[in-house]
Amino acid sequence: MKKFLSLFFIFLITNVFLFAQTPDPYEPEMIKAFADDLYQSGFTDQAESEYKRYLFTFDNTNTDTEAIFKLATIYHQTKNMDGAIWLSEKFSSVVPVELSEKLFINSAGMIFYSRNLALFNSFTKTIRPDFSKELKLLIPISVSVLNKDLPIAKELLKTAAMEFQVFVPSEKIASSIKTKSPGLALALSIFVPGSGKWYSGSFGGFASDFLVIGGLTAGTVYTGIKSDWKDWRPYVFGTCALVFYISDLYGSYKSAERYNEFQYRVLAESIDKIYEEEF
Repeated sequence: MKKFLSLFFIFLITNVFLFAQTPDPYEPEMIKAFADDLYQSGFTDQAESEYKRYLFTFDNTNTDTEAIFKLATIYHQTKNMDGAIWLSEKFSSVVPVELSEKLFINSAGMIFYSRNLALFNSFTKTIRPDFSKELKLLIPISVSVLNKDLPIAKELLKTAAMEFQVFVPSEKIASSIKTKSPGLALALSIFVPGSGKWYSGSFGGFASDFLVIGGLTAGTVYTGIKSDWKDWRPYVFGTCALVFYISDLYGSYKSAERYNEFQYRVLAESIDKIYEEEF
């Protein structure tokens, strides 16, 4: 019996000692290591949860810059705009300026990509005064592009491109843009059907509309004269010609708008690339 009790006591002491030496899986360091493993393995959703648990569960003042940047990278990869904004607002004022700027760029870039001018203006009010000049130039450029204010965008990009190479591609795109006037496109089509579409870059649209409307108009006149305007055919041809004519006027106006939208989209996509490069 004594031998049994001695062996049991030794077994108990040994296991208590081993248990005391085993790392607690809920220690912050273990959680971060687990998050790093998930991140390296590509399990971004799970890694996001573990990094958030590491940063907030144990200590609300935890500002581990490596963990914060990896969490920002996850939000960047998954296009999680809300997460990126939340992370930037949470840590922007308590981390080094270099990381704060990265968090800001990540969030601002996602908001710009959503083309939400109101949200972009609201968020960029929080820009720190010690951020880089490059970023301070990028913000008003982004606003002018979202506003579709091409003259301002051209001027700002021209100034920025003289100092920073990253703005040069966008500056070249902006300087090459020639917008079309929807009003002029409409006016041209009033006098020559389809010409507003040609003005907006669609010769095919001009040719088809001109031939259809011209053919229907010719059919109206021909059948009208032939029947002394007492037959139903000139009125059918005339009605069709009028419908196509009105449709062409609307289409010419919209074609100029679509042309301009495409030009702005190309410019905006070049600004998206700047945010990508800066992050």
